[in-house]
Order: sequence, then C-alpha cells, then structure tokens
Amino acid sequence: MKLVKPSIHILHLHFIVFLWGFTGVLGKLLDNLNTIQLVWYRVVIACTVLAGIIIYRKIHFDISKKMFLKVFLTGFIVFLHWLCFYGAVKVSNVSVALASFSCTSLFTGLFEPLILKRKLDSKELILGVIVIAIMAFIFNAETKYITGMLLGVGAAATASLFTVINSTFSNIVNAYYISFIELFSVLVFSTIYIIAFDILHFPNFDLQGYDILWISVLGILCTVYTFVASINLMKYISPFTLSLTVNLEPVYAILFAFVLFKEYELLSTSFFIGTALLIAVVLMYPLLKRGLRNKE
Repeated sequence: MKLVKPSIHILHLHFIVFLWGFTGVLGKLLDNLNTIQLVWYRVVIACTVLAGIIIYRKIHFDISKKMFLKVFLTGFIVFLHWLCFYGAVKVSNVSVALASFSCTSLFTGLFEPLILKRKLDSKELILGVIVIAIMAFIFNAETKYITGMLLGVGAAATASLFTVINSTFSNIVNAYYISFIELFSVLVFSTIYIIAFDILHFPNFDLQGYDILWISVLGILCTVYTFVASINLMKYISPFTLSLTVNLEPVYAILFAFVLFKEYELLSTSFFIGTALLIAVVLMYPLLKRGLRNKE
C-alpha cells in the first residue's frame, strides 16, 4: 500500500509528539504527588480507559501463557522507565530530564543488535561515541543536577529497551493487548512498591486546584490517546517519518519548561550549547543514515 503524507497527518503526528513532550511538564505541575504516586495514578487511569476501548471495540484473541509472561515482564521495564523519568523531573527540572532522555538513540543502537540478532552498525557506534562526549560535556556543566541527569539517562535506556522488545511482539500479539498487559504490569509493580516503601503516604487524595485535570490529561491524552493515535497514523505515514518526528519530543518539552517554569534562568550557557548539539545529532542522524543507505 502506498503511504501518503498529507499535511493533516503530519500535523496530527506533531500533536502526538507535543503531548509526549508535555508529560515532563505535567510531572512538574503535579507537585502534590511524589514519583511513585504519579506513576500509580497515571497507570490506573490509562488501564481503565484502555480496557474500555478493548471492550467497546470487542477485540478478542488468544495469547499463550508464555507470551503473556514475556509481555507482563516487559511492563516491569516500563515501570522502571517511568520511575527514572519522573524521578529526574522531580529532583532536577524538565529541561535536564529531557536533555538526558535525548540519548535514547544511543541505547537503541546497542539493544537492537543484541535483541534482534542483527549486525552492529558502525554508524550507530559513532553516534554513541558522539552522544557520550556531548553528555559528558553537559554533565560537567551542570554538576548540581547530576542525579537528575543520571535518572534521565536511565529513563532513556529503559525506554529504548522496552521499545525494542515490543517490536518482537508486534506481529504476534495485538497492539492494544500489548499496551494493556504492560500497563497492568506497571500497576502491579507500582502497587507492590507502594506497599513496601511508601504505604504511609498512600493513597494521596490531597489533590488541589488543577491536579485532577493534569492527572487526567496525563493518563488519557498523554498515554492512551497517543498510543492509539500513533498506531492509526502508521496507515498514512512511513515509520521513518514517525521516528524522525518523535526525536522532537525533547525540543517541545524544553520549550514548554522555558515558557512555563522559566528554567532558562537556572541553567548555564554550556547546558544550552550541549543540549543543542545533542538534539542536532539526534535529528541529523536518521537523515545521514538514510542518505548513506541510498548510496549503497
């Protein structure tokens, strides 16, 4: 089937990436919830809504116990990802967390050959060295945010890992069920974590002002809607266009943080230089790789 790319679908894709970038801002806005509470509320809402979609659309299929266990355990990686991501936002700021998160491409280049059993790409190794050098520059410039940066890198690593693993499920298990099982897994593991380490602060119903609105936006728009919409968009745009546009998530998030929280007042010039270089490398790499492939 020929893929077409009318402007309406490209605009829709940017709106989805916009919402993904907004998740860090929402984590900062929800100050009344700590990291684990934020994850728990997000996944409760997302699971409920996604279950409703599955029931409404009457999606039925069989899944083996072995495959269910694989998908469920992948949900534990998603759980770790959200702990790292929102932990980074909470202990530092949105800009630092998303700048560190930009190195996802580095980890994808490492995990894909291991999991998908393909040859390691030398171009991806070069990208990895460049990203490490830039991250070292940013780390050196913002030592007061070192914990947030490390958590951001952890979020990038876990996001890359579960994305690559999910690619091995896509032709076997319905995408809606992959998402639901993994979100349910996050709910289970976050509940266990709360019982073991944070039971005294849970449940936290001390939501004030717009908190209920923000947590609803996070669970419905930024989780369920973006997932379903991104799948539907694959009917109209190429995977390359999708992956290239998703690299703009840190850009959107940092711009939001500058406007809403004035984070530019807290960060050094070196941070901006390093982040700009990092984002430039991430955005240029797919284009360079595609150009080299066309010449071969």
